[in-house]
Amino acid sequence: MQVAVVMRLVPNLSEGVELNEDQTDIEREWADTQANETDEQALEEALVLKETCGAEVTVIALADEGVERYLRTALAKGADQVVELETDLELAQGFSAMSTAPMLAGWLKDKGFALILTGNQKVDDAFGGLASHLAIQLDLPVIAGVTRIAAQNGLEALQEYGEGRSSWVS
Repeated sequence: MQVAVVMRLVPNLSEGVELNEDQTDIEREWADTQANETDEQALEEALVLKETCGAEVTVIALADEGVERYLRTALAKGADQVVELETDLELAQGFSAMSTAPMLAGWLKDKGFALILTGNQKVDDAFGGLASHLAIQLDLPVIAGVTRIAAQNGLEALQEYGEGRSSWVS
């Protein structure tokens, strides 16, 4: 089974950030970045699938300053391969899910992935729309709010609904 995991960089808010000139966003040029926490959780779930059923894990990220370090970390954790997608745009961590999805989908299309994992949201995109936008671009189903994945009887995902409620979806 081929599994893709999307990794994104986000501003490191613990380092302090400054607003840009027009006060509409943070000043990203000088902001320290880190891997998106929920994308790292998606990678951990993919690596569990690798251990339990032999999945092959590919991590993809848009080219951005510092992304190589996070891709090397993904390899060290057990990913089989990493792909850094070049773009014509600067500072990819500031892109919305809507603008990021077509770039990622262009590479993902026709690669034969059985599962594509993304984090639920990121600190500068609280709506968590990347999975939905990718699903639209690739004409695939989407399950949001997944906290665990299993592959005993086909793929199953534990979907969280809030208030402590969740259920397995296959």
